[in-house]
Amino acid sequence: MNQTVVNPDISPVSGEAAHWLNWLDARLDRERTALILVLSMGALLFLPFLGTLGLWDPWETHYGEVARAMIARDDYVYPYWESAYFFSKPALSLWMMALGMFVTGAESSAPGEALGSWVVWGMRLPFALIAIAMMWAVYRIGRQIWGRSAGVLCALVLASCPQFIFIGKQAITDGPLVGLMTCGMACFVVAVFDDEEDRPATLRERILSCAGILMAVLPQLLLIGREMKSTKDIILLVGVGLIALGSGGIKPCVSANVGDQFGKGNWHLVERVFQAFYWIINFGSFFATLAIPWLRKEYGNSVAFGLPGVLMLIATLIFWMGRHKFVHAPPKPGGKLGWMDTLSSTLLFLAIGHLFFTASWPAWQILLVSVAFLVAGFMVFQARQRIQPDNGFLAVMFHWFKTS
Repeated sequence: MNQTVVNPDISPVSGEAAHWLNWLDARLDRERTALILVLSMGALLFLPFLGTLGLWDPWETHYGEVARAMIARDDYVYPYWESAYFFSKPALSLWMMALGMFVTGAESSAPGEALGSWVVWGMRLPFALIAIAMMWAVYRIGRQIWGRSAGVLCALVLASCPQFIFIGKQAITDGPLVGLMTCGMACFVVAVFDDEEDRPATLRERILSCAGILMAVLPQLLLIGREMKSTKDIILLVGVGLIALGSGGIKPCVSANVGDQFGKGNWHLVERVFQAFYWIINFGSFFATLAIPWLRKEYGNSVAFGLPGVLMLIATLIFWMGRHKFVHAPPKPGGKLGWMDTLSSTLLFLAIGHLFFTASWPAWQILLVSVAFLVAGFMVFQARQRIQPDNGFLAVMFHWFKTS
């Protein structure tokens, strides 16, 4: 049998398979044809019989009741369930279910009456549409990297996965999370692997990009700032910020510091030491999950949360005592440049982050403070660039603004 090599770095494809792919390429000669095929396949897979079975999954009924309470209470910001607020799941899934109830007329039913036969269909429809969009996203990724027929095959493989079909026909949070993330990844792949000639961004594209960032960040900051009404709230926010700094900024440096202790002479020990390092971490976490609830029940919150703090203080002290025995890898960049990087990043973040403390101020004052932080951060960064050019995130971002 003849064999056709598509890429010298991968296994050869049989002549029969190559002939079949060539036949598919010939049929999918236009983008519209492939797109219609993928979307039609998704529609046939998810839309028929979507509401035949009731809300049988425990989470569907749970989220559905929260969505119904949104309509009954006319409150779509503070989800409510069983005499308490319900913030354990993202609001988007609840909003989509409430929208389905509105479209099918469920909100007009009299109290105590059963919901109409189309309500289940309406509640699941947004989730099914996201599943179809996910099929398009997988097609688009395959289309961008390998070709149109490969993209269609990728979508077909996804459509043949039972778990994907199962989740796509349920009104639960898993589908929107994975589906929308996949759509975002598809857009990212299209941008990264785009073979079109680069051009400056248009004013419309820049406005849409900035508007998207503001829509993602600003509402949360305004809501948090509005709820801060006492010194206790501010202390809580500072504590959460320190936890974020520790988990996202300091914790990765601990693992990096362990790796810095190895050179050519003891490199053979790195795997064994890292295994012990992470085993000790997980050992402590395991017993903490058992001990902390018991301490809280027997001795209260002060002891339950204070004891880990004392132990961490002791660990920090021991670490500090061994500072002269550790290998110290110098920061890059360090010294003045490092401080300027930190200062410029902090100022640019505070252009929006100040809303934690100023959300109740008049709008013109908020705008003035934001502009001041932006200008200050930009000036510090420009001064840093004149000393030694940097090609990090801020440099790329400012280069994008300049070239567009």
